[in-house]
Amino acid sequence: MASSSLDHRSMSERYEIREQIGKGGLGAVYKAFDTQLQREVAMKRVLTTEHASEDEVDDAAKKLIAEAQTLSSLNHPNIITVFDVGQDTEGGFVVMELLKGETLDDTVERGVLTQEDFTEVVYQTMEALIAAQAQNVIHRDIKPTNIMVVWQASGKFQTKILDFGLAKFSKSPTVQTMDQEDSVMGSIFFMAPEQFERGELDARTDLYQMGCVYYHALTGQYPFNGETAPQVMNAHLQHKVIPLEQIRPDLSPSICQWVMWLINRDIDHRPADAREALTHWPRNPEPPGAQLAEVLPVEETPEVSSGQVRIVTNAHQAEAPPALIVKRATGQQTGATTGKLITGAAAAKAATGPNPPVGSKSQRLQAGSKSQRLSSGSRSQRITAGGPATGSVAGAGGGDRKKLWIALAAAGAAIAVFAGMMVMNKARSESRNERLADLARAEAPAGTVADVQLCLSFLENPNVTVTQKDSATRVLSRLTGTGIDERITSSLSGSDNAATRVRLAQVLANRGYGGGVPVMMKAFDTATTVEQRIAILDAVRAVAGPDHLQAILESLRGDHPIEVRRVFEDTVVTMLRQSPNRAPQLDQILARLDSSSGSERKSLFRILGSLGGAKVRTHLVEVYQGETDVDYQRDAMIAFLSWPKRNIRGPIKNVIENTNDRALRSAAEKALVRLASLPGPEPVQERVQIWRDTYRLLSNPNDFRRLIDSLIEYPSPATLALLREWSKDPKYGAFASAAADSLEQIIAGAPTVQPGGSLPGNKARIGGERDAAFDRETKAITNWTSPDTWFSWHFQVPAPGDYGVTVLQSQEADTSSQFLVYLADTTLEGESKPTGSRANFEPVRLPGTITLEAGRIYSLFLVAGESIQPRMMDVSAVRIVKP
Repeated sequence: MASSSLDHRSMSERYEIREQIGKGGLGAVYKAFDTQLQREVAMKRVLTTEHASEDEVDDAAKKLIAEAQTLSSLNHPNIITVFDVGQDTEGGFVVMELLKGETLDDTVERGVLTQEDFTEVVYQTMEALIAAQAQNVIHRDIKPTNIMVVWQASGKFQTKILDFGLAKFSKSPTVQTMDQEDSVMGSIFFMAPEQFERGELDARTDLYQMGCVYYHALTGQYPFNGETAPQVMNAHLQHKVIPLEQIRPDLSPSICQWVMWLINRDIDHRPADAREALTHWPRNPEPPGAQLAEVLPVEETPEVSSGQVRIVTNAHQAEAPPALIVKRATGQQTGATTGKLITGAAAAKAATGPNPPVGSKSQRLQAGSKSQRLSSGSRSQRITAGGPATGSVAGAGGGDRKKLWIALAAAGAAIAVFAGMMVMNKARSESRNERLADLARAEAPAGTVADVQLCLSFLENPNVTVTQKDSATRVLSRLTGTGIDERITSSLSGSDNAATRVRLAQVLANRGYGGGVPVMMKAFDTATTVEQRIAILDAVRAVAGPDHLQAILESLRGDHPIEVRRVFEDTVVTMLRQSPNRAPQLDQILARLDSSSGSERKSLFRILGSLGGAKVRTHLVEVYQGETDVDYQRDAMIAFLSWPKRNIRGPIKNVIENTNDRALRSAAEKALVRLASLPGPEPVQERVQIWRDTYRLLSNPNDFRRLIDSLIEYPSPATLALLREWSKDPKYGAFASAAADSLEQIIAGAPTVQPGGSLPGNKARIGGERDAAFDRETKAITNWTSPDTWFSWHFQVPAPGDYGVTVLQSQEADTSSQFLVYLADTTLEGESKPTGSRANFEPVRLPGTITLEAGRIYSLFLVAGESIQPRMMDVSAVRIVKP
């Protein structure tokens, strides 16, 4: 780990905060840039001077440093890496690797894990716990939000356990927030009984929590549930849990039993540690319904037995576990064919063979050792050692002297020629540098294909600086002249350098040259990392048109990481949303469904759902009326989970009311809740009826909580009355009551906006897809890239009357995006305006007015329109103005 110095100034200068990427009761997480190592990192602040005194901040920083030093010893691929800790004027912080992925709960929300994927999750997370327990480190707060899923370039995923032990060394802010309450409720479903009883905690506590996470990943449900925190705690203490095999009869019985073993009520009846647990993982699981291969000590539960809870009395004592077969890189080398762990000298031999390869570094050094020794003396010694002559130049014979002078003359001539060539090369290099500098200084540089080749030579040269490569890239992006686009495209096609291919793809995107898309997709196919693929796809998304759909969909086939697939999907959706007639492309995608499967089919359904429309709706209805393939129906439900409007509620309700498949019903309920959560212009009474219908069909408490969250976005007497009505429900009443209390606080705290006043961008609530963020410097909404993202504000006006809406926005690109504002049952349509820079904000006044009442709380929603660009405008504020 890097130095943990408390030099406030040096820490502040080393890390540049870019944006906030997360916030909770214990602090906030930011994306930052390490200026020394030139890499992006994640910085977590756990206590700042905004929430505590200087003494408390200093005390927290010291404890954080001590804990981080322990965490830095957990060097494991499935545990987040700690790079640095420190303290500046704002408080203590920890610097970690920046992970680009999603938390496990986000993964499960899209669908429960298959047995194959779950097996991989078990191996990775258990090996992480083995590494931690070897250092006597206990997590104490394992839950899905503390497990990150990161997709690798190979198409495989990697799990990372976060926040090892940080919480117990951090103080919460003095004022409790909703974030803290959510965090507590999120943890209580995964806490072990001994934590409620204030008993001693050890490795078996982490196993219980991990077992609860596994149960949730396989079912989408909490193993120990309840409407209130005391009820959840009572479920843990009384071991009220539905056996996993009853919910997932499609899994191997041994796997279900193994998970239930981890969540035994009695700590002595669980595995002793993660190593023992993994030793008994069923490596050759029997098929569903078969006899158990191994019987583990699993406690019975009141949920399935009529009598009292029966506790086993003879906990299983495992023998010493055999050596594990390591399947991932852990600092040792795995045999390529045998799967056996190779260490030490054997690993070195496996890597190099019995003898070093010809031309190896060691052989080169040995071959050069004699000449190095001979050239270590004085000038006369070097000449003497160079041949049979034993005297000086002056002592040589006549014939020898003549030969020597001829040789010296020839050498001098050669040196002169070499020097001349060096001078010419230097002059040529200076000329090339000057030409590049001249082109870079010009606003619209004019040039020829020779200038394209000049810039390409800088991009391909590993010895030039990054600044020169950036200059060459900027020149290519702006260069004007005959055949420039075509020459850049052919250079992309012929380049063997991966980094250059990415730059050239971005150049074509900057130039707006759609003719390069087929070549860009070929560059995508040869990209070797996830970052390169995403960068090329982002470039494609900027210039692709409907005619390029076939080439893009062909590259969609194959095993791509989920984050790459998401960019694929966004590319196609953005491309087709710009098309006035997308019917031919929809037919093309629908036709591909029959020949697709797995992740490709899921992506196609997600694309179709995001586009919506009558033709797609008709196809989805037919899927559930005539299709008998349950897997196909489950994939089709992904379209409902992406649908942009509420006009699909009827078919989803039919699925919920008629299916016998538990997984399909669960996905349908999530889709129905999502539709109820979408912003829209409907009157509140119409929304109340939608919420009532949705509530009636829900069976999962988690979905009910999501429905509750959507109601809080509409602070009105009708919404509050509905929540008070639901508070009397014996099943979900506690959630509704808490939401009603929060809604009353929102109503009481809603700001009054004077005519011409603003709703600041950084005060908005982000809904839907969460890729958007707030810029710390401009305090504006930024990185709005998904049409499924929306923003909301609550406010009231001091006097009744007609009001208008103005959006203060910035748009760097020359093209515009459509957007909508929903306010008081009215829809206002707007279009972004190019401003030349994202730091330059200009107002866009939306046509139309809205009649507002004094003293009434209003919700204003800003959503994407029909035709949008890959990145929409930044928003500094929304103004409520008088006409």
